[in-house]
Amino acid sequence: MNNMNVNGTNVLEGSVVDVFAERFAPNAVLLHSIAAGRTKTGEMKRKLATIGVVIDKHSQLPDVLLHDSVTHWLYAIDIGRPVTRRRSTTLRKLASSCSMGISIVSAFADRDAWCKCVDQIAWETAVWIADEPEHLIYYNGDRFVGRR
Repeated sequence: MNNMNVNGTNVLEGSVVDVFAERFAPNAVLLHSIAAGRTKTGEMKRKLATIGVVIDKHSQLPDVLLHDSVTHWLYAIDIGRPVTRRRSTTLRKLASSCSMGISIVSAFADRDAWCKCVDQIAWETAVWIADEPEHLIYYNGDRFVGRR
């Protein structure tokens, strides 16, 4: 697998899967990843179906999708781009057919990348910056990643 494409998303995706998940979703398993060879479409559809998430050819998946069966939470993470209000609505539909919550996260390599699109990020989502992996930025003080 290529470690980096033009804008570094493969490296950032690896950080999300390895660092973000370990810190913020330690019991989660990887259901989907855009990186070649991470998951197979048929296998992913079967796994999603077992938790009540049905996708079809029109479904717009996040770049990374994690599932935590302990907390019954899905983590939908887009890599190197903001989750806009429209994108947030699309991603929330993934969890609408199941009984689990969904945390929607925009992941960026550093603050400079985040600052370029800070005004586009939807409320009720979170931002994770790989250069500062121990922190999340919440776009709503009342709702944090995971159930309260």
